[in-house]
Amino acid sequence: MLLGTCKRKSNAPFEILIIHDGEISNEFKLLGKTYSWNRKQKSVQFFLVGKLLFFISKFWLMLHQQYILYRLRGISLVFLNTITTGKIQKELLFLRCKFICYVHEMDAAIEIATTAADLEIVLTNTDLFLACSHAVKNNLILNHQIKGEHISVLNTSLTDTLREKSGYKQSIAKFKKEKNISAEATIIGIAGNSEWRKGVDLFVPLVIVYFNLFPVSESTYFVWKGFDKSSDLYYFNSFDYKKFDKGNFTILLPHDNDPMSAMAFFDIHLLLSREDPYPLVVLEAASFGIPTVCFADGGGSPEFIESDCGYVVPYCDLVKMAERIHHLVEDKALRISMGLNAQRKVQARHSAENAMPAFMKILDENA
Repeated sequence: MLLGTCKRKSNAPFEILIIHDGEISNEFKLLGKTYSWNRKQKSVQFFLVGKLLFFISKFWLMLHQQYILYRLRGISLVFLNTITTGKIQKELLFLRCKFICYVHEMDAAIEIATTAADLEIVLTNTDLFLACSHAVKNNLILNHQIKGEHISVLNTSLTDTLREKSGYKQSIAKFKKEKNISAEATIIGIAGNSEWRKGVDLFVPLVIVYFNLFPVSESTYFVWKGFDKSSDLYYFNSFDYKKFDKGNFTILLPHDNDPMSAMAFFDIHLLLSREDPYPLVVLEAASFGIPTVCFADGGGSPEFIESDCGYVVPYCDLVKMAERIHHLVEDKALRISMGLNAQRKVQARHSAENAMPAFMKILDENA
């Protein structure tokens, strides 16, 4: 999104360096000259031949990386799209240019995705940090001793800030028919990876708390879209559902190539994340006019939700979360009103037209 905007709105030349080849490598190549730092290596089964080719491939990879550094020697500004790129930034320090780092991570993600040594390279050699939320900025100040004047908060932009559920009528009807859900039922949905940071272990306890508090909620369903059915967690959660007599009101769905079709059948978006810097999924839900319920102190989501686009409850307070969810289940008018507020807000704050000028100004000032 950022690179596409740069290409459309600026005449400044740029080149792209990706750390690994991946599914979207070709999309980068459509935007401009693209280098891959770690190219895919072919595996060889025969031991002696394989060992020889391994050393040859390592040598060629080293030459390939030196070639990239040679080609980048005239660069005046490096934009790092994550704080976890210290290993690459170390290689680029010879450029003597400015470094801007766009930070989308908080401490748990940083701990998982990088090392202390690589993180230190980014912290000590970056001229300006862009934070995707005030929560991320505060984390950089409090836990990583970055001065506030070296950090700017830059709103995340969304390609499509206005989606209509009416365009997904067929997929919604198909889902409800397959799952034997009535047309009037309320669906509370989560969309995301089933991992600790996303609060996957809180999902079953929340469902149990909800139905214990509100046992007559027979037309309320909890759905997690993006659950990895090959993981142990799927077995463990399914095991708990079978023990819980309301288990048929919880549905685990795997990833697919059309996540928006799943989000379209949510009535309430639920965010159980322990740590989420500024999740796009909240903005995507808002684009459909769906309010969100989340935890306080779990990242940047409360900055968007505020008091008019859903509810923010105390961290990991499942009782309070269940109560707020039920309030939205029972009060359809409020649910719709908060959803429309969210839809208007995402258009005002996160469309490319509104969010990108600030980004372009930052680039121009530091080029």
